[in-house]
Amino acid sequence: MSFLRLFPITFVMALTGATPLRGQLPGSDRVRVQVTVQTETERKNLKGTHTDRITEHRTLAIRLTGKILNPETRMARWTIYGKDLQTNKITTLGTEEVPLALGQDGTQAVASKRISTTFTPDHILSHGKNREAGKVAAEGVKYLGYAVHVSHGEKIVGEASDPPGVDKRK
Repeated sequence: MSFLRLFPITFVMALTGATPLRGQLPGSDRVRVQVTVQTETERKNLKGTHTDRITEHRTLAIRLTGKILNPETRMARWTIYGKDLQTNKITTLGTEEVPLALGQDGTQAVASKRISTTFTPDHILSHGKNREAGKVAAEGVKYLGYAVHVSHGEKIVGEASDPPGVDKRK
């Protein structure tokens, strides 16, 4: 059995002092992206129904971690998506691009703008004593998810989204 089969190539490179192609260690420009979604919800009872009109406020708390580059040319972009309940189309509710500025500890905190959505789910109306029911379709825009991308030129070096691939559905 050959020596290379027993040991991964990165281990062999470390022993021999070789460096990967392009003169850069693999993943040295990569950025770890962690996102926490902060949510506030307001409910307003709709008269004559057992349903509420819901307003949600969302803010993304983003933590970026990586190796500091000099000069720093990487950019972070967050996008929040919503779904129109009448048309089922995905819409962009907010987006912003910020330059990466990692601190001495290699981290950066970014907060998105506060994005608000208002919607009413499908519900039934009840009229008078006879309780005649009429179905009412959902309306408004409901929060769908987010995507955060960190790019270094054209190359994506860090990303997070929930649900996965939400940015590719558009």
